[in-house]
Amino acid sequence: GGTMAQQLRNPRQKIVVFFNHRGGTGKTSLATHLCFLAEARGIPTIALSLDDQADIIRWVTRGQSVTPGRLYECGNSLSALYSPGRMPPDVEEDLVVVDMSAWSGNVGLTAAHLWLVPVFDRFAVQNSMNVMNAMQILPGGVGKFLVYNRTGAGGLRHSRALQKAGAAIDELPGWPVTISDNDVMLRAQMKCQAVWDVSFGRGSELDTDLRKFASLVFQRLGLLRLVRRLSLLQR
Repeated sequence: GGTMAQQLRNPRQKIVVFFNHRGGTGKTSLATHLCFLAEARGIPTIALSLDDQADIIRWVTRGQSVTPGRLYECGNSLSALYSPGRMPPDVEEDLVVVDMSAWSGNVGLTAAHLWLVPVFDRFAVQNSMNVMNAMQILPGGVGKFLVYNRTGAGGLRHSRALQKAGAAIDELPGWPVTISDNDVMLRAQMKCQAVWDVSFGRGSELDTDLRKFASLVFQRLGLLRLVRRLSLLQR
């Protein structure tokens, strides 16, 4: 409705929300790496945790202690804000990456240009069906998608069965890039680092998947055109 349109302080702003009201599907790990890769491309980005756990804030700040309402500068073009249960009204960055808690009541906190619903088992797929209608798309938005995460963890047959279950939900198509399973993600999380900065991470299939995943997000949201235009202006 009208309130959602007023949210955008910046006409170029794009909001991406990672949500599934089943825990442990990979929302935070995917959201964090999207932030790292946006920063690497010079896209002004803010990581927002509307989740009580604030894990994305710890991860993008490389392990700092987290205070609600405090703005963290994590690099030249990446900041982070812990705002449990509330979408802050004064966010101005071009890319807003929201890590939302697994509580379905939070879906109404914001509309988005892109909703990404990570899944790695059948329950996560079925759970997402219960809330997909509550996910509001902003004008000019891309839509809502299932992201098949940790593919291969249960074997090829499991992956195929999962994608078949997902394919039955017309309103939630699969995001074209799937994310392979790798213990490197766990190490990256424990060290509050990016996958490519921990041992055996750089050049791994997971590293490649994350970069392809992020590139497609930026491309679909029109953020790459923006970065190119800025770099031409700065020459």
